[in-house]
Amino acid sequence: MITSSPHILQTLLPLIKNTGSTVIIRGLFGAARIVVLLFVAKHFGPEEFGRLSLVLSITEIFKVMADFGIDTVTIRRFAVNRLLSVTILRNVLTLKLSTATLAYLAAMTFFLATYGSSQGLALLSIIAVSIYSTLLINAFVSYFQANLSVSHVISSNIISAIVFIILTLICIHFDLSLIAFAAVFPLSEMVNLLMTAHVFGNIAPIKLEFHKKILCSLLKESLPVGIAGLIVVAYLRLDILMIGWYIGEKGVGEYAAAYRITEPFLLIFSSFSISLYAHLSLKKTAVDREKAKRTLFIILVPLIASGIVIAGTLFIFSREIIQLLSPAYMTSLGALMILSWAIVFKAINPQLTAFINARGRFSLITVIAMGNLALNIVLNTILIPKYGINGAASAVVITEFFNTLCQASAIVYLLRGPQRRLFS
Repeated sequence: MITSSPHILQTLLPLIKNTGSTVIIRGLFGAARIVVLLFVAKHFGPEEFGRLSLVLSITEIFKVMADFGIDTVTIRRFAVNRLLSVTILRNVLTLKLSTATLAYLAAMTFFLATYGSSQGLALLSIIAVSIYSTLLINAFVSYFQANLSVSHVISSNIISAIVFIILTLICIHFDLSLIAFAAVFPLSEMVNLLMTAHVFGNIAPIKLEFHKKILCSLLKESLPVGIAGLIVVAYLRLDILMIGWYIGEKGVGEYAAAYRITEPFLLIFSSFSISLYAHLSLKKTAVDREKAKRTLFIILVPLIASGIVIAGTLFIFSREIIQLLSPAYMTSLGALMILSWAIVFKAINPQLTAFINARGRFSLITVIAMGNLALNIVLNTILIPKYGINGAASAVVITEFFNTLCQASAIVYLLRGPQRRLFS
């Protein structure tokens, strides 16, 4: 069946609009952060940049651990339970404050036991404060995301990004230490949190509530999502952790420079998947199921094409890009050339995950993520000692390709199965 152009536009326009807002929300701070990190890479050199990158990766892992899939579950809950949305959010805020505290302490303990760097621990003690702000911001954004009204909180993210840039410029002007740069992250996020909370406060009073039935229900549903999310972030950041273990902070810095150059493009694709997930979560009838399937295939074609163009461009101009950063990072060239092709698969995989999660098949993603993690551990263990950061980059590309095959096969299997089983 050939899908008409009006249908394609009708399908894509709401997603594009909400994705545009999501890209601004995630992208402004993300882009500002990437620029700052690349400046740190150039200004401080591979070793100190590697230390900062290692700390950021550990913080990201424990953020996901603290969230434990709650954001994914609540977007779906908000979408299908409009009347209980405010009550659900208030309980989520209570839950996230508790899990953020546990995650902060766990991150410090893990770093001290694994790496034992006093300088790294000082950085982590500051940056890990952002676990609190990120979790609470995401709780509010999930509410707006489910209502496809993320545009309501764009201004708070713009101002937060501006604060981030201003604080960074102050650090640059006064030639402050890496510790000062680290403080910029939680401070700017706190501005975002206060303003986002203010926007929601115009809709309903912000309170902390503790309803055992609601919290137990959320935790029960989020269990497979949380496990899957933790596994996913573990294998996404496993390269950094294992390079730090095998090679040291300098190797982390050289690899992270290449990875951070690819990161802005990944923000766009992951932002689109969040909007797609919220959109598909509303598809419940038999007719809607067919629309959901068509929507997935409609959006995959342009995303795949975009991924190939971006990957090819980065691959061709890798040397020039590295030279713009600093000649000290020419050892990152091979890793960047390899990682550029991971963009193709990372354009596809979040959309496939959104489709499966929107059908409520969270445990299926958990199983696939476990396979990805197992493969990535094996690949990194073999390739990093032999090929260094190029081996880590190769492990990423192979794992993402494997992920694409697994998720695509799962969707084909689900679409061929009985409707009651597919959408149960």
